[in-house]
Amino acid sequence: MRARTLVVLMALVALPSFSKDKQRDWQTGKLVSLEEGSAERVGYVSRSQNSVVGGYSECRNWLYSIETDTITYVFSAHTGAWCANHPQPFTVGAQVKFVLEPKGKALLLEEDGKEYQSVNAKKAAKQAAH
Repeated sequence: MRARTLVVLMALVALPSFSKDKQRDWQTGKLVSLEEGSAERVGYVSRSQNSVVGGYSECRNWLYSIETDTITYVFSAHTGAWCANHPQPFTVGAQVKFVLEPKGKALLLEEDGKEYQSVNAKKAAKQAAH
């Protein structure tokens, strides 16, 4: 009886991780370019003991162009919480998984499986080759 209960509990614990991936409609495309976009002002708030300090920081913005069979997407993303000066570790020319989310958000899946948040900045039908 104990073994059966343990198996049921393990299945219940594993179930949310499987259902999370099934809810996402992952697509695959080729990363055709990675370019630096315009700088963007991003607000921040910092707290230390009894004070709150805020301000703005200029963040580099990176544009990831991904082609599927029918559509070219351009995703815009900041790099890291503190606006790093380099893009995320994607390889131009490699296959990239991505998922479109509500309100123009998107997730890009890096080669090692790490997810990066971005914004779907542009979507265009791919031109037919002549």
